[in-house]
Amino acid sequence: MRKKATLLLGLLIIYICIILSIICYFYFQTIETNRQNKINLTSIQLHYAKSRLEFGQKKIEDNASTILVDEKVQELRKYEGDRESYSYLTMLLDIRSMLKERLINGENMSSISLFLTEQDILITTETNLSMRNELEKKLDGKKEWRQTDEGLYFFMNYTFGIDEKADLIVAIKMSDALLFETEAALSVMNNEKNSFSYVLFPNNKAVSGSMKLKKEIIQHIDQEKKGDFVRKSRIGAISGTLISEKSESSGIRLVTFLPRDKIEMKYNRNTLFVIISILVVLIFGLLLIVLFYRDILSEIRLLTNKFKSVEQGDYDTRISKVRNNEFNYLFEQFNLMISSIQKLLTSLNLEIKQRKLAEARQFRSQIQPHFLYNSLFYIVSVAHNPKAVTEMTRHLAEYYRYMTKKKDIVKIKDEIEFARHYLTIQSLRRDFNFQIMIDPEIEECFILPLIIQPIIENAIEHGIEGKDGANHVKVIGILKGDFCKIVIEDDGPGLNDQDIDELLKSISKHQRNENDSVGLWNVNQRLINYYGQQSKLRINRNKLGGLTVYFQFNLKGLMSGNETINR
Repeated sequence: MRKKATLLLGLLIIYICIILSIICYFYFQTIETNRQNKINLTSIQLHYAKSRLEFGQKKIEDNASTILVDEKVQELRKYEGDRESYSYLTMLLDIRSMLKERLINGENMSSISLFLTEQDILITTETNLSMRNELEKKLDGKKEWRQTDEGLYFFMNYTFGIDEKADLIVAIKMSDALLFETEAALSVMNNEKNSFSYVLFPNNKAVSGSMKLKKEIIQHIDQEKKGDFVRKSRIGAISGTLISEKSESSGIRLVTFLPRDKIEMKYNRNTLFVIISILVVLIFGLLLIVLFYRDILSEIRLLTNKFKSVEQGDYDTRISKVRNNEFNYLFEQFNLMISSIQKLLTSLNLEIKQRKLAEARQFRSQIQPHFLYNSLFYIVSVAHNPKAVTEMTRHLAEYYRYMTKKKDIVKIKDEIEFARHYLTIQSLRRDFNFQIMIDPEIEECFILPLIIQPIIENAIEHGIEGKDGANHVKVIGILKGDFCKIVIEDDGPGLNDQDIDELLKSISKHQRNENDSVGLWNVNQRLINYYGQQSKLRINRNKLGGLTVYFQFNLKGLMSGNETINR
């Protein structure tokens, strides 16, 4: 007992040391985590401001592309008439009105200029005509953002002809409202001392003239070749984190500086208070565990072990060790519950066994010999031949004598003999050949009754009668390890792969449709119900062009002759 107490004390000391180590690690990591969270939050806000900026740029680019393909603009580009005519001047006025209307509806644009290089025509909403010089400059591709003395413009051309020479150029100036809106989104983040944000043009010029851009920031930006970055920096006497994101299309860069200041002291105090509170709660919890271990946890462990035994299938387990405490009622109810479950399982197993037997009988009762009338008519037609009448009558009598035995399980040799009588009757009527090859080792094994004859009937009806010249049916029974395999072949017309798949689907349904094959469906359901899914019917084409239908079942675990149920 003393050794156990010493062991528990040692484990408790190790546990407390681990908890203290975790608390210390948590204490020293909290400030860094908080700073990283602030950086992540700032990065998210910076990315949001960049997204708003790029959304406005995308609207400007979309407006430029739609202006280039506008019907009025294309009509003016193709115009070859008199430039002093009234219609020509009207076109110019209409295009100018269209540009003004777009300018009014587009809050992100401050001016729109359209330049037709071939016709030397400039249509603009600006009063400053120096825009022509910018429009005459060659673009680096189909479109580009360009910073001028007047502001930031988006240029886009529309080329026609083999020489790919641009004869139509549109220039849209980004409005100051979009830039100031982006700057306002950044300024929301500047709620700490010594923090600041800038919106910079490609030439590192700030949007707001009142802000004084420090040389240190430009140096840090120039050192970074990539567009977006987060790095620890020192601006003047202040250390912190410099965060920047760049719009790749326009070259505008958003910059935020997040300083490290004394606000971390507040988080230190709060973190220390939380850590001490957690430590007190842990110590108090350990005391409760020690005090109530025997009366609570030991009883719960006992109940858990018993439940695990039941989970593993041991329904004879009971809780015999009952103490005079609050768990008495729970243990009594557990014993009562397990007893009830054991009775229910016994009843359920019996019910399942009876249900399977009833289903097997129901499936078998659905199989009715439908060739009786034809056999009788055959006897009438050969009444002048006593030998033929005698042979047909004998096989027909043997056929119905087997049918009236009504056994739930029979020997394979009896089922094969029954199939032989059926084939003989049909061959007398239809004049075809049949062959039965059965492995002697399986003749004394047991099988469900009336399981082979419906497959043979299907082979005759759809195989022999379905093709001129078809005259052969083969029944094969072989032993493969622990499995007995029964095969029925015919040389009829057969089926293609798609029809075979549809037939297999129809006989595998739980409920038979009106148009489905009764015989094959019943046989397949009986095989599955008695032997399992591995014994279902298989169908494929054979070398003779007809169908091969077969099934196999495990000989182990079947009912022996003494267990055969006679009704």
